[in-house]
Amino acid sequence: EPESALYRDNIVIVLDASGSMNERMRGQRISRMDAAKRALIGVSRQVPDTTQVGLIVFSAMNLSGTNEWVYDL
Repeated sequence: EPESALYRDNIVIVLDASGSMNERMRGQRISRMDAAKRALIGVSRQVPDTTQVGLIVFSAMNLSGTNEWVYDL
């Protein structure tokens, strides 16, 4: 691998998709998941094109360590 490839910026997003994310935020009309999605959209617009982004989603269904990349780096 070329040396220039070793010094890329990388971001890994870990998203909680457990049942508690369906609850509404205190004092808000939106769920925790909707708030997380909005935040991710806002942040993603600020990430430079040269930055590699990966996404892992976890929930109570896969807490055994079998979490898989939804969007690999």
